[in-house]
Amino acid sequence: MNAKRLILAAIAVFAFVFVFDWVLHGRILKDTYIQTASLWRSESEMGQHFGWLVLGQLLLSMMFCLIYALRPGSRDGIGPGIGYGLMVALLLTSPTLISYAVQPLPLNLIGSWILGGIIQLVIAGALLGAIYRPKPATALPSGQQVAVA
Repeated sequence: MNAKRLILAAIAVFAFVFVFDWVLHGRILKDTYIQTASLWRSESEMGQHFGWLVLGQLLLSMMFCLIYALRPGSRDGIGPGIGYGLMVALLLTSPTLISYAVQPLPLNLIGSWILGGIIQLVIAGALLGAIYRPKPATALPSGQQVAVA
């Protein structure tokens, strides 16, 4: 594992997730949230809980990157990052359908959450794939390989 590149990737992914969520939820879906205000905390309450939101985005970003770095195989780069992001997006957005089944959420909001989540994590995967590279291995005389520090 390449800790320096992993940290850089996690910072980049976190920054992207934070900005993407702000645009999606704070701008694009703002009117939908206003129309369904009875389902959400007030703006002042959300402000009081903002640290939890940031912590959740930070943890998501760190684990997204760590799982990618720990996966077996040597396929790295933007393409594999996009594939990884898509698979994680499908995993994480699927429960939104369950939320729709048990909560009075508008279907257009559910669709926006799913589509937004897929777009967000595919781009985050591309960003991760572009930044993270494992440490290169060097061959030993006996044919074994060791990671270079």
